[in-house]
Amino acid sequence: MMLRGIYRLQRDHGQIQFEDLMVPAITLAERGISVSPRLAEDLQAVHGALFADDAARSIFMRGEDTPLKKGDRLVQPRLARFLERTRRMGVGDFYNGALGTFFLTEANLAGGGLSRAAMRDALPAVQTPIRVQEKDHIVWFLPPPADGGLGAAVALRGQGRRRRLWRPGVQHRPRRPMRLPPKPGWIRRRIFRAHYRRFPHQHLLQSWIDPAEPWRAA
Repeated sequence: MMLRGIYRLQRDHGQIQFEDLMVPAITLAERGISVSPRLAEDLQAVHGALFADDAARSIFMRGEDTPLKKGDRLVQPRLARFLERTRRMGVGDFYNGALGTFFLTEANLAGGGLSRAAMRDALPAVQTPIRVQEKDHIVWFLPPPADGGLGAAVALRGQGRRRRLWRPGVQHRPRRPMRLPPKPGWIRRRIFRAHYRRFPHQHLLQSWIDPAEPWRAA
């Protein structure tokens, strides 16, 4: 369904021909791209299961049993031929033509469980996306029943709230000290008498005592 979806987006909102839009992708697949550090880490983590597939092993393996490393060239000639045929024959060839037959056969050999009717009836739908705003940024996610969109939106909103609660390098306003309830009058008088006996010259502290209960030096 992805090819039909991309074609519809280009048809409704694009400004150049769909065939011209695919040229950069074909060039990248033919000439290859440099493996990034993050991609190299991911390949190293999953290469055991990934190399169980012959097609994936031919793309992501270097040498005997070593995944591509940072800086290696990731070249995908079969993807380039697939995109080139789509550019020349049109998107419909993938769903109703020879390209779709080849893809269906290979996918089912790998356990895909696809059918010609399912591919023919797969049509893109226009839905309102999930909108999440974090300060000056607005991020859009796929709505259900698409996988991952709702979860990613919730995760982003929660991450934004955590950043608002505490951000490194930002001076945060200190919390106000907790105020204890006022002491009864007899406790205040006893404290003041003890203080006055020790510091008689500070008798002006009498204002600290409740004016309704005048201080007695005795």
